[in-house]
Amino acid sequence: MTLFPTHISLEGLLLWIILSPKDKEYFKENKSFFWLIIFFSILPDFDIFLGIHRGISHSLFSPLLLIIGGTMIYIYFKYGNIDAEGANSQKSKDFSSERLYWGKIILFCGLLWIVHIFLDLEYPLAIFYPLSDRLYQMNFLILIKMIPWFFLPIGFSGIGFDISSISYLRGITTYFINLSVEKRVEIYGTEPVSLLIDNYFIHFLLFVIFLFIVAHPMIPELNYKRLSTKINLNRPDGIIFGLGFILIINGLLMGPMIGPSIRTTDSITTTFQVSEEKFSPLVAITYETTNYLLQPNALETVHASLITEQSPFFNTSLILTNKDNYNEFVAEISSIFKNYPPNTSENIVSFESAYVISRNKVVNTSLENNHSLQNVKNLYSMLPRGSYAIVGIVEDWNSSLLLNGTIQSAVVQLKLEVTSNRETIYILGIVCSLVGIVIAFFSFKVNNKKLKSS
Repeated sequence: MTLFPTHISLEGLLLWIILSPKDKEYFKENKSFFWLIIFFSILPDFDIFLGIHRGISHSLFSPLLLIIGGTMIYIYFKYGNIDAEGANSQKSKDFSSERLYWGKIILFCGLLWIVHIFLDLEYPLAIFYPLSDRLYQMNFLILIKMIPWFFLPIGFSGIGFDISSISYLRGITTYFINLSVEKRVEIYGTEPVSLLIDNYFIHFLLFVIFLFIVAHPMIPELNYKRLSTKINLNRPDGIIFGLGFILIINGLLMGPMIGPSIRTTDSITTTFQVSEEKFSPLVAITYETTNYLLQPNALETVHASLITEQSPFFNTSLILTNKDNYNEFVAEISSIFKNYPPNTSENIVSFESAYVISRNKVVNTSLENNHSLQNVKNLYSMLPRGSYAIVGIVEDWNSSLLLNGTIQSAVVQLKLEVTSNRETIYILGIVCSLVGIVIAFFSFKVNNKKLKSS
């Protein structure tokens, strides 16, 4: 996802790179023109106020017109006969030089508009409107191959493009911002929509680079002398402040930003079945405890529920066991079904007897055990570090129906919620932030003392 600040940063840096030293001096004297060009790096996204995001404003038609028009203006004032008094007169040169930048400004506006469109092409866009209202998207591919080299096992094979298209009505509704309030609530369950920002640190870093390299010389003059007396990273007090700032950010990330606990959820839906053809008597979710420094045990609370549809066939149980015990149980029931296929009365007796022994063995390893048909909940805390499995198990079934060849089945859903306690690292984060605040405050004190002494 390319955000507003990222469009400004990437396209602003690109513009700054292609500008000649003479162009940079001109825009430093005419800063409003420069920021007008930068505005075109985000202009296409203002279609959100029209209710149709990434539609007409993301067509290549308009920016191409700007580029063609700007180029023609530039060529005309560069080479055209613009002054009847003579092309070599000083008045003619000044007039021509000023009008040359009219063309350049229009040209750069169109260029940044097109770059914006290409940055957004990972999503469907109406790039050929009005020639076609179909939406296109393009993914850039790097082709690699495995090479058995000692230092570099991955080799570069080439590049490619994956271009796909979609109809206008279908494509334009893929953006939640184009949906009505009622439709958004229907799809997302709520009017506020959570927006995931991928690689947010890269977006932030690009924007900071843009501010320092591009925006700084293009901002109207400020009283930099006064500002520089506050904090200067070239002085000891500035270095101390930088250390404090880093500690504050790291502490906030370790502590308050994540919180004293982390909750993870998982669920799986499957079918219990006992028949001559298939034996599927369990459902399971495996997970590993979170290991934290200074916490010998995983302070985790496990909540699990086993919801089975109303069925006359099965009684069920829910256990929390070690992952190795679960794997052993899976291997045993597979072997039981293979050795004693329940297709004869003799086999059924042996089949059920072997299953009961295997089932009881894994149930006896359970750290928590409840028996019920519906909505069983497990709670367990202070788990030793390791890998575990929440397992829903069929306790028994109707043997006479199995003998008659009846398929006994029931849809079952297993839900898991694990709350991991991270109070130790949470407290360390708060302490880290407090230390950073003290250090930053101390740097201001040192700086003010220097200013007074000077």
